[in-house]
Amino acid sequence: MTRRFVLVACCMFLCLASGCLNDDGSSTGPGTLVVKLTDAPFPFDFVESANVTIDEVSVRIAATEESASGFQVLTTERQPVNLLELQNGVTTTLVEREMPAGEIDQIRIVISEASVTLKDGRVFDLKVPSGASSGLKVFPTPPVVVATSLTTELLLDCDVSESFKAIPRSPKKMSAIRSFQFHPVLRVVNRSETGTISGRVLTNGGTTLDESDDAPLQGVAVTVHGAAEALTTTSTNETGEYRIMGLLPGEYEITAEKVGFEAASLTATVVVANDNGGNDFHLEPTFTEREYDPAIAK
Repeated sequence: MTRRFVLVACCMFLCLASGCLNDDGSSTGPGTLVVKLTDAPFPFDFVESANVTIDEVSVRIAATEESASGFQVLTTERQPVNLLELQNGVTTTLVEREMPAGEIDQIRIVISEASVTLKDGRVFDLKVPSGASSGLKVFPTPPVVVATSLTTELLLDCDVSESFKAIPRSPKKMSAIRSFQFHPVLRVVNRSETGTISGRVLTNGGTTLDESDDAPLQGVAVTVHGAAEALTTTSTNETGEYRIMGLLPGEYEITAEKVGFEAASLTATVVVANDNGGNDFHLEPTFTEREYDPAIAK
């Protein structure tokens, strides 16, 4: 028997999603595995694009009583990706194909190139760490089962805010940036076992009790915190909206941060296979627009 494997790529972060099962698990025939790429967006307003080139995607099938473990190459197609285009639920398919039945206990991604383009036109070509150029390894826990006649979707989340580090850190002006360091940080989740958190971020205009002057904020860093650490980050779009996929069920602390505003946090609950929306922020400004507007802060 074979299984059908699908790889999907999404914005700033490499995201591997696992889920999408057919209703009739009793039928025979090939199964399907879907792998998607998404992002935990880069937190700086100064960045035009954060690019990676993926040269190969492969998976390791866990050993069984009948066979030893081994890697299967899924694609060697050269695929440039701008991770900033894959924010807030946007995904892109890297590969879709049939594959043998079994458990996947490792995903390997080969990255050959990485670069950052700033809004002032400067381009930084970055050194790819040897671990990524030879194959960045991600381990799903527990292993992902690819079953007969079923589609399995994996989500690989490549956190851009952790993967691309500006030099110096936290620059206040675009002109202060001298370079970036690239060390890809990935997580993998089973899409069928996860849900989504979404909402909007607005400025309260300095009038906490009056929502008539509230306006959407773009480029706010929205971070999901687990029990002991930050899990993933995204940023708001031009309408102030954000969406974070691939979260296991339970309660999370969500924080919203942007230069020129007081940081805020709230608690959100994730339910499997649901978009748990309405998690909105109204941020208090701390500076004038001239002091925090990235178009001026050059």
